[in-house]
Amino acid sequence: PLYSDHAISNKDFMNTSIAFIGGGNMARSIIGGLLSQGFAKNGIHVSEPYAPTREALAADLAIDITDDNLQVAAKSQIWLFAVKPQVMKLVCAE
Repeated sequence: PLYSDHAISNKDFMNTSIAFIGGGNMARSIIGGLLSQGFAKNGIHVSEPYAPTREALAADLAIDITDDNLQVAAKSQIWLFAVKPQVMKLVCAE
């Protein structure tokens, strides 16, 4: 279950949309694990500022990816921050 006032079933979780703010190695690993467990590709949204990383993720995983944090956050129920500690404040301020 996710941390909250109520438990979420595995079925409900697999139908949730998740925003990954940051698309580096940590995000790629988690996304790969989600996909291998049957999580829907259309429920994964990634924001990554670095164009080569964006392009590689899009080519390798065929998922929704952009450079706009607000766009992926707006269409997701869960936000996962996969950014370096030194940029977390800046990302959160956005």
